[in-house]
Amino acid sequence: MAGVFPGGVLVLPVVPSVELLAEQQRISTAIDDIAIGRWPFTWPGAWSPHMTCAYGLTGPQIDDALAIAFKYLPLVGHLSSGGIEDGSTGENWPSTRP
Repeated sequence: MAGVFPGGVLVLPVVPSVELLAEQQRISTAIDDIAIGRWPFTWPGAWSPHMTCAYGLTGPQIDDALAIAFKYLPLVGHLSSGGIEDGSTGENWPSTRP
């Protein structure tokens, strides 16, 4: 499966495990006091785990990208690490387990 978020953002949805959802809850709680302008879809229960593949695609580019993605899907793998990324600046912080 592949999808497109508003603004021509090509994504590959991730089927989350219980552990991934728990980690997202942990990270969400950890940033509650420092997050500025947090997007509503980053909250637990509203979050859509995904891999972002491209930004700002035009309609024809989306068509081409989806055709390529569907040729190689599904992908199977396991998350071994994660983190937080500022979608505006690209700055990121790796997740560390307590």
